[in-house]
Amino acid sequence: MFKNLYTMFFVMMGWVLFRSDSLSVALVYIRSMFGFGCKGFIDAYVIQYFKQYILYFIMGILCCFPIFKNINRIFKKNMVYNLLYVVCMCGILYLSIIFIFSNAYNPFIYFNF
Repeated sequence: MFKNLYTMFFVMMGWVLFRSDSLSVALVYIRSMFGFGCKGFIDAYVIQYFKQYILYFIMGILCCFPIFKNINRIFKKNMVYNLLYVVCMCGILYLSIIFIFSNAYNPFIYFNF
């Protein structure tokens, strides 16, 4: 558990340093990530963002639990379940691709160099 948190912390800090134009911009961004130098933890933009993506948050939280692993173990030998599983995974892949391409224009990160 600690390894995952430690790794994720340094990956996030590295992304901030890699993306920022200068070290001072990176430090301002890192301070605001931890709640220093900003107006508040939750504002109208955060609430609107949360309302817009609530379904994704709920699905992400549900997928963190071993519910699907246990269901898969119970119904593994059922042909209808296996077919439904494949169809659902293809549907999730399709929705993910649509979600990725429907977002605003995001240029390739190495284009800046």
